[in-house]
Amino acid sequence: MNFDTRWRTLGAMALGVGLLVSSGCAETALVGQLDDSELQDIAVLPLAALGISREVNDIAYGDYIDVYDIGGFTDEIAHAGNRSDELASAIGDAEDFWSGSSSHFEQIQEAVWASYKVVDLAYVLYVVQQEGPGPAAFDTSPIVARAWLVAGQMERLMADHFCEATYQYGPTGGFNVNNLQDLAQENGYEEFDISPGKLNSKAEMYERAAFAFERAAEQAERALAAGDTTGQGEDGDNDVGYNYFDAQIVRDNAYIGLAQARLAMASYGADPAANYAAAAAAAAQAPTDAVDYWNTDGVNLRENGNQDLSWDNDDITHWADTLVINGETQLWGSAFTHLVQAGDLRAARIEDGTGGIQKCYDLATKTGATIEDVMPVDSRTNLVNLANQGCGQSSDAQPINRVMEADEVPRWLLDAWSNEDYDLIATHGTSARLIEAEVALINGDLATFTSKINEVRDFWNAGTPITQPATAGALEFPNTLDDAWSLLDREYLLNEHGNARRMSHLDRWQHPFITENHAIIPRHADLIELQGAGYQRHSCFFIPPDECNLNTSIECPVFD
Repeated sequence: MNFDTRWRTLGAMALGVGLLVSSGCAETALVGQLDDSELQDIAVLPLAALGISREVNDIAYGDYIDVYDIGGFTDEIAHAGNRSDELASAIGDAEDFWSGSSSHFEQIQEAVWASYKVVDLAYVLYVVQQEGPGPAAFDTSPIVARAWLVAGQMERLMADHFCEATYQYGPTGGFNVNNLQDLAQENGYEEFDISPGKLNSKAEMYERAAFAFERAAEQAERALAAGDTTGQGEDGDNDVGYNYFDAQIVRDNAYIGLAQARLAMASYGADPAANYAAAAAAAAQAPTDAVDYWNTDGVNLRENGNQDLSWDNDDITHWADTLVINGETQLWGSAFTHLVQAGDLRAARIEDGTGGIQKCYDLATKTGATIEDVMPVDSRTNLVNLANQGCGQSSDAQPINRVMEADEVPRWLLDAWSNEDYDLIATHGTSARLIEAEVALINGDLATFTSKINEVRDFWNAGTPITQPATAGALEFPNTLDDAWSLLDREYLLNEHGNARRMSHLDRWQHPFITENHAIIPRHADLIELQGAGYQRHSCFFIPPDECNLNTSIECPVFD
């Protein structure tokens, strides 16, 4: 894990027998190290809870942002392919990516466990030892609500990215959170299977997330009813005014997460009718302007300055080419670049519309008889050259920050998240509106679908509202925006760009980008073809080698 002079571990715990699962470290806002016995202090509880944000920071925005959190095996951004993991990501090769996936798996599990540990700790302090205000305080604590929320977010992150997972702990007990089993029994919760040989499916992983989100929403609502919104007076504010323990923030975003988890469960065949209905009901509880952050610039939540997200480089970029080959129009480059429209604040990803993406000179459509005529081989095989034709730090053409014309297909150099003052979004209320739109579409209600899509577009100043599509249609790649499913696909891509969610949608939909082996740059299309007739892109990560090699109850993936 990464630490600075303020953030230190609570002390390492032993690994479970044969399981990687978690290194057992949790982080706090304290300087120095604490062992487990030193946690038995109410004064430490808010600091331990703040420490969860450091665990989250360690996951999502480290060295693998380009291939893991944002890109994954998706159409979202272009990779130069200068590293093997970038190349594996660009062509959806889970086998080549496999060896580097252990750190992602381990760190997500560590953040999930740390969240449950805070709930477990609060239960011990307030209920078992009856310290401070006693048991009633446990039921209304915003600190506990926040811990459940982050647990749900991290459980969802695991389900979004991994094909399956095994655990030695859960929201109802397990490794060093055994008190959660008592809590589960008191409330009649169904306990989760955490045996070493249990491989949880996507639907089962999302069920774990849904459980945690439900607890977060219930806990936050009890806190609000009790008038306790700041964690019994503990300071959860930072210098930009974002309160980590604000019960209203926790409540609204817990419902967004719950809607996401229930929608995914339905997509994977888990009681679809009930879970689609539950997803829509949860989404309806969240206002459109609700927002929560993975981390934010300030005193208590670790700012981005520790791991600046500098995408303004040659390896990771947004660019677009329109090629006309023998009369056939071909679109190359990130789907985001082709689908975003002039004025859409989702381009900048900064809500006041400043900064974000450098809009570079538009390049004329290239026309020829073959791809070689319009795109030389050296450009096809070197994305660094390709991405910098007309845009980029190493290009002779300087980026210009001008308003994009409505009919342009520009080359954009992504400059969002490149300074420590940007707050990284975990969930947003606009995603709740898209969930309502998707459920309406599944139910054949195109009028409600259209209304919900336009609520999102209006929020982001995304231009002309859509008209009600004539048909539901189907997903496609490239996206021609000619039916309801295509319009929904565009809005999800633009709305959750940079939020580590694209791969989850491609997988649960079995999107044509995956099933038809598409690529977003010619070089990668060539490489996919070279894999042979039986090659198939993947849309999730396998159980990593450290986990399956140490856990003798499961087997590692077998590659042909």
